[in-house]
Amino acid sequence: GSISLASNQDRQRVVLGQQQQPVTQRLQALPRLDPHAYLYADVKNTLDAPWLAGEWRLSRDGAFIGSRQQSEVAVGEQLSLAFGVDDAVKVSATMLQEEQGEQGMLNKEQTLTRRWHYQFVSGHKQAMSLTVLDVWPVARNELIKVTPLEDSPVPTRQNVDEKSGVLAWDLQLPAGGKVQLEPGYRVSYPYQRKLDGL
Repeated sequence: GSISLASNQDRQRVVLGQQQQPVTQRLQALPRLDPHAYLYADVKNTLDAPWLAGEWRLSRDGAFIGSRQQSEVAVGEQLSLAFGVDDAVKVSATMLQEEQGEQGMLNKEQTLTRRWHYQFVSGHKQAMSLTVLDVWPVARNELIKVTPLEDSPVPTRQNVDEKSGVLAWDLQLPAGGKVQLEPGYRVSYPYQRKLDGL
């Protein structure tokens, strides 16, 4: 269509088009380091043409969240957009166990055992997918072993985003309900040695 441009030097924005794309909402949390859940939207370009590169302005419930510079999005490509803290979800993290000990008779080893209790309470009226992230130690010496505790839940993914020691559990947070997770690990290392960085 046609538009009228003012004769001054002011910058003017023009809407070239509007389209709606299907979006999947999900939550992500790293409860041991941050007591918040963050809202993400996954959107896929289902059009017949790429989305042009430029500034994207993100809004949530009519409120401006922020902007990001986005490169061109090809047809069929999927993006994950962050929309900040989700105040409708309450997150708590409690350390259940932190013990140092020894094991073995002839080949004695020192051990460090840690376990946490994570809880997520939803104020949403619909169920939400929730990804819980955690960071565990990574042994860089063959004499040091890091093993999950026997009753620790098995992570859905390990080395998330190719980052060693980052684990993820994919859960379903029911509407108005809660979900809990109790992961833990044990570090075993040679007797009378000292570990740094734990």
